[in-house]
Amino acid sequence: MHSIPVAALATASAPTVSDRYQFISSQDIINKFSEHGWQLNSASVAAPRAATV
Repeated sequence: MHSIPVAALATASAPTVSDRYQFISSQDIINKFSEHGWQLNSASVAAPRAATV
């Protein structure tokens, strides 16, 4: 993989998310897959939603 999206490197949830949101580390998930023989091939980030009024 050539580059890692910045969002995948987060260590905590964004301050703007709801208190009902539970942060899950992307790195922890990647490590778990790696423990089972899976390798990350690519990564992408979804475009942000437009602000609603």
